Amino acid sequence: MNPQISAILDKYIKMCDRDFGLRKGFLSNSLYLFVNSLYSKSLMSKCSEFDHCLECSRVSKRMGRELEKNGSEVKYKTGITGNNGKHIYLEVLDPDTQKWTKLDATPYRKLNLEYKETKEFNGGSEIVPLTGVLLDVEKKYDSFIFETTLSGKCNMLSKVNHVMESKNLAGEIPDYSLELMTYLSKGLANSVADGIYIFVDILDSKRTHLLNNLMEYEERIGNPEKALDFLIKEEIIRLKIEDHAKYLTNSVSESLGLDTGLDINGDRGNSMSYLDELSEGSEDRKKIVEILKGNLGVLPNIVSKLKPTIKTLDGYEFDVNLFS
Repeated sequence: MNPQISAILDKYIKMCDRDFGLRKGFLSNSLYLFVNSLYSKSLMSKCSEFDHCLECSRVSKRMGRELEKNGSEVKYKTGITGNNGKHIYLEVLDPDTQKWTKLDATPYRKLNLEYKETKEFNGGSEIVPLTGVLLDVEKKYDSFIFETTLSGKCNMLSKVNHVMESKNLAGEIPDYSLELMTYLSKGLANSVADGIYIFVDILDSKRTHLLNNLMEYEERIGNPEKALDFLIKEEIIRLKIEDHAKYLTNSVSESLGLDTGLDINGDRGNSMSYLDELSEGSEDRKKIVEILKGNLGVLPNIVSKLKPTIKTLDGYEFDVNLFS
C-alpha cells in the first residue's frame, strides 16, 4: 500500500481502537429527542457530541476527506450483510499499483464480513435515528466481537391504530419504548453467540421529571442502576431483562402468535439485580454484563428527556398521551 495512504489508515485505526461508537452522545446532557413526523415510530436524536463520536460512516467521511485533500481518489461504499446490517468503508485508488484498495479503520476490519450487496454511500447525517444505534464495540478475537446497540420508539402511532380499530388497549400501550443490548457476534449482529437484552417501556412520561428532581445529571449517568430502580419502583417504567436463549424463545413464540411467556423469570427479570445473576456463567457472559453496565447510563439519560409531548422534525408538537 502507498505509504501516505497507509499512514492515514493507521491513524484512524488507532482512533477507532481507542473509542468507537456513539455512547458519549447518548450520555450527553444536551441530547435532544424528537420524531421525524407525527406518523413516525422511531425516535430521532441530535446533539453536538455526536460530532466527536466515531462510527463507520463518520470514520469513512473523515478519513476519505483527508485522503482527498492529499490528492487520492476515493469511493464511499456501503456493504449490506445477510441480515441487512450495514457497514460503510472506503475504496481508494492506490497510486503505486493503480488498483482500488478497500480501507476500513473500524473494529470490524478483521472480521472478513461477507456482503450480499454493495452500493455507493451517499453521505451521513447529524441526526441519528434510534434504530439499532451502535454504542460500543469491543474485539474478543478475530472472528467475534462484542457489540452494544440501542433502539427507541414513540408509540403514539400504535395508540392511534388501536383507537381507529375500536380497540380499548390504547391506555395499555407505553408512551415510549427502549431496547439496550450487548451481544457477542461475528459483527453487525451476524451469528449471535450470546447476549443480554434490556427492554424499557416508559409507562408514564408525565412523571419522568421525578427522576430529575431526585438525581442530578451526573448521578443519573454515574449510578444508572439506582436511577432505573427508582423509575421501576415509581411505576414510571417497566423493565425486562432477558438472556439470548430467552430472547430467542420469545421471538419465535411471538412470530407464531403464541403466548411469549415474558414473565417466566418472575420478578427476577424485572429488576436490575437480575443482571448480576446473569453474569454467573462463562467468561463471555461476565464480559457481556460488564460492557452492558458500562453503557447503562444511556437509559436513565434518555428517560429523563422523554416528556408527555414530543416535537417532530419540522417543529410540530403533539401529546403522546392523547389517545390513552
